[in-house]
Formats: sequence, structure tokens, C-alpha cells
Amino acid sequence: MGLPSRPLILLSGSANEPLAEKIASYIGYRLCPREIFRFA
Repeated sequence: MGLPSRPLILLSGSANEPLAEKIASYIGYRLCPREIFRFA
């Protein structure tokens, strides 16, 4: 939970918003679909 959340926050904070969404969706679905809703 803490591992994926940190990188996602860093990515979303940068100008790579679309890239962060792709990674967030990929990692989120891999780990847990519920995590995606938290980031979204």
C-alpha cells in the first residue's frame, strides 16, 4: 500500500499526469482494484 502510493503521488505531482494514470491503473489493478478508487 505504502510502496505504490508514494511513486504514484510523485508521478501525479509531476507534469506526467497521463503517465501517472497509466501506471496507477496498471499497478492498481495488479495490487488491488480498490486502491485505484483511492487515487482516483
